[in-house]
Amino acid sequence: MWGTGGTVFAIFFFFLVAIAALSSAISLLEVGVAWMMRSFTWSRQKATIIAGLLITAFGIPSALSQGAVDSLSDISLPGGTFLDFIDVITDQYTLALGGMVTALFVGWGWNKVEVLRETGLQDTTIGLVWIWFLRIVAPVGIAYIVINNFINMFFVTEEESMSYLIIQMVNYFL
Repeated sequence: MWGTGGTVFAIFFFFLVAIAALSSAISLLEVGVAWMMRSFTWSRQKATIIAGLLITAFGIPSALSQGAVDSLSDISLPGGTFLDFIDVITDQYTLALGGMVTALFVGWGWNKVEVLRETGLQDTTIGLVWIWFLRIVAPVGIAYIVINNFINMFFVTEEESMSYLIIQMVNYFL
């Protein structure tokens, strides 16, 4: 239908997607490189090589565990294959804990007056409520989510999980 023009367009499109992926990978790698340079006083080259090797060490098993290598596909980890396990750790734990650290830092570590000024909520009731939500409600809620995810991952079946029970109660009343 598209003929040669479609093929040329597809090649050009996927080339640009590859460039976008490469630039995103470089910017993601920079965070770890900058941390290694500061923490260990390493050169940029050494930090880049070590960070790249660590990412590769987790990336290759993730890619190959989807059926390319039977020995990696047959490993039983919580959540499923190696890629599924890494996804669960990232999705259910590190993202939540990162949010908790951010909430605790903004709520307790940063000066309250500066936080409210930066958000434009100084001298407002909503600002005071917001700061206490950051200090108390958000960390408690996030801790509940992380603990619930841990319990669901290792100790209960899907039908016994708190999330499943809440969904069933909502469905019952709807």
